[in-house]
Amino acid sequence: MAQAIARTLKSTTISVDEKIGAATQAWNSKTVFFPHKDEFLLEWLCTSLLKFVGKNAESPLTETPYLHAAYWALFKDILEHYVSSTKRKFNDRNSHTSSSSFPTIRVPVILAFAAVVERFTNSKSGSADTIQLLETAQACFHYLSTELSASYRPTIEHFSTLIFNILEALEYQYGELNAARRNGDVTGFRWHAHSNAKPEKGAISSHTILWKINRSSLCKYFHSNIEIRNRSCFPQIFTIIISKMFLPFLKVHWIFSQPSAPEYITKNAQSVTTFVANILGHSLFHGEIISEYAVVLQAVGVVEGSVSNKGQTYHHKMLFDQLNELIGGGEGENPRYGMPNFPHAFNLQGHATYNG
Repeated sequence: MAQAIARTLKSTTISVDEKIGAATQAWNSKTVFFPHKDEFLLEWLCTSLLKFVGKNAESPLTETPYLHAAYWALFKDILEHYVSSTKRKFNDRNSHTSSSSFPTIRVPVILAFAAVVERFTNSKSGSADTIQLLETAQACFHYLSTELSASYRPTIEHFSTLIFNILEALEYQYGELNAARRNGDVTGFRWHAHSNAKPEKGAISSHTILWKINRSSLCKYFHSNIEIRNRSCFPQIFTIIISKMFLPFLKVHWIFSQPSAPEYITKNAQSVTTFVANILGHSLFHGEIISEYAVVLQAVGVVEGSVSNKGQTYHHKMLFDQLNELIGGGEGENPRYGMPNFPHAFNLQGHATYNG
């Protein structure tokens, strides 16, 4: 029985439905035994969730593992098993550390979360499959970000992919909410503000669940950012944020700072603006590099595009190039996103200098 299940999961001709059915059966069965079953199924599941990421964006939900609710359901069951196990061991005086029982995840499964956010950011679907998938993926991300975080540490590049998709999701949701408000059709969004008239679940749950992923991801990214700075890898995170996420961060900060925003926005504004401000503050304006900005400005004023012999000023110069393009109304960019944040940026810089 165990060998048949293993062959099914490794087969290249069997459908995703049959595979997840066999894996779920193996997980739930009390009569199917093979060495390291838990670890084997966890590794297979993480690999399967990544298999078609970025390749079949328009595939039906049931044909792509990361868009298949049953894959996420089994992932959630396995993670909950390990969470319960680690809690029991933590309370056992004779046990070792609570993290010892959960195997290390070595594949970038966070990219599957990013793909889910990207797929459903613009989704109009309110089907039960969509809602279930989003809810279960959100629960999985919560476990990997909290109780089981010691065994899964995504690289900053992979985490940044998720954050970028999240920033786009927040911007899209703001646009959709505003459009609904202009059209007088905001019923689907009212319960974000705890309205007494709660609509059908499918009409709004995708926005609600995406928001939960957004909030927890921004929090985790902020703390990962601090860890990277402490590991003296600061130029890496600086470059990633400036080259890929600086303007999206400014847009989201501007969106959640608007006093006339929909109730859904104002209800969550403080946590979003705080996380965005902290991420930018620790990434771009902390005391370790404030003194280097003057060198960059002097170099730019003398020789266009100049860098030091060791190339140390280049990643700093990217920030000023972005600001210059934004102020000058660069192609496709709206200065309204950046200008209101400049005083805040200088405040962050001054605070970092004072504490540096």
